[in-house]
Amino acid sequence: MTVVLRNYTEAYKLGKMALVINKSPKMVAEIALVVTNNVCIYKEPIQALLPIILENYRIAVKWRAMNSACLNSTCYIARAFLSGSPLASLDKEVVVFLCEMSRHNRIRQFLCSIPISNAIAGLTGEPQTPTRLWH
Repeated sequence: MTVVLRNYTEAYKLGKMALVINKSPKMVAEIALVVTNNVCIYKEPIQALLPIILENYRIAVKWRAMNSACLNSTCYIARAFLSGSPLASLDKEVVVFLCEMSRHNRIRQFLCSIPISNAIAGLTGEPQTPTRLWH
């Protein structure tokens, strides 16, 4: 959306409007994924988006849109790590998300999250064994 418009303010307004007027729960998960992670990031602080990304994840899980759910969790992991979230609690969330990705066979999202999982493990002194999470 932003690439086409090259106007982040308009893209932000259109994205927010799309979330309001859409009535399909499964499409809301898809739209929320794109709007929150690709448009809002230019207008809102990362820390303010973390709860929204988690809510988007929960909506996607509720409506069994697992691709959107796993993509949201991947975005959450990266943004939470980069924004300085407490590593101890983030580590627990990462384990839950990696198990979810494994359970739904989302290999790409799983592999994209491994470097951050390893970084958290290294910074907290935990063993780096995220492959144990792949079922």
